[in-house]
Amino acid sequence: LFRSWTNEEVLDDLRNQFGIHSVLQVDRKLEWKSKNPLDMCIVDFRKDLDPEKIYEIKQVLKGRVTVHPIKSSKHPSQCKRCQEFNHTKNYCSKPPRCVKCAKG
Repeated sequence: LFRSWTNEEVLDDLRNQFGIHSVLQVDRKLEWKSKNPLDMCIVDFRKDLDPEKIYEIKQVLKGRVTVHPIKSSKHPSQCKRCQEFNHTKNYCSKPPRCVKCAKG
């Protein structure tokens, strides 16, 4: 998607052009260091929408697009605070541990 398009424009076009009214959110992805918008976004659909209809989308706002499913990580998340798995530092209340030796 083009960087100049806003999330609202993408959302409106999906609703108008395809009759997709079950869009929950459009999230523009940002470049890691500069935080500039990338030419891609993540669109969340409600579960009651037929998945095949999503893959038929070839154009948004008169620009060609390609639809891909989100690839999930094969590894569990690891907390950068306590070094344990399956949660992140934002939700951790455990004491900090060293990443090298795991001592507190």
